Amino acid sequence: MACEHSAGMPLSELALSANLTFDWKHPMWNPDKLMVSKIPARAYDREGAETLKWLNDVVAPAIMKAHRSGLIDFFKWMDTHFPVNKML
Repeated sequence: MACEHSAGMPLSELALSANLTFDWKHPMWNPDKLMVSKIPARAYDREGAETLKWLNDVVAPAIMKAHRSGLIDFFKWMDTHFPVNKML
């Protein structure tokens, strides 16, 4: 119900509405000088985060398992698929 009430409501109006319920008494609370400011935040790279999670949770363990089982030699596999001199 609170979400429905506040959906689309400006933040200043939401704060004043909350004060009606809680009747704040703190000296810093001054509804006459209410000011809304933006909180700086970095953009979240959802796609990059999901790719990194997949690499860490799926790819790395699969490569380690293949190396430990003898299916591949990790170091030779890395040299073949990720040659340092071609990556720079």
